[in-house]
Amino acid sequence: MKGDNMIQTVTYSAEPAEVDYHPRADGGADIRIRRDIAKVETPAIDGQPAGEQWTAREAYIVRYNLLEQEAVEQADQLFAEAEEDSKTDRQRIAELKQLQLNGLDAIASLYEAMGGEQ
Repeated sequence: MKGDNMIQTVTYSAEPAEVDYHPRADGGADIRIRRDIAKVETPAIDGQPAGEQWTAREAYIVRYNLLEQEAVEQADQLFAEAEEDSKTDRQRIAELKQLQLNGLDAIASLYEAMGGEQ
């Protein structure tokens, strides 16, 4: 059973772990997988001193029957699935249109390589 997936950009005051795994009472687990972790310097504003914070793209995933070690080992795959699941219908349609155009371009190239009309 897959569960819920969501990807968002998050901010932390300290460097976050790439994978956070938290078992739930219902037998599932809340899993946060982070990519593109980066330290960002923050400027002094309104009397507040300059500082730093950490940003990341974070996938929040709920999974059942997945142990912590398995989540760590499958982090790349789980993140990719969450990215795909997070796409809007508009994004999916645009990708399909691009794939169709790429296919038509490939057919045209093959046709030209074979010498055009016969």
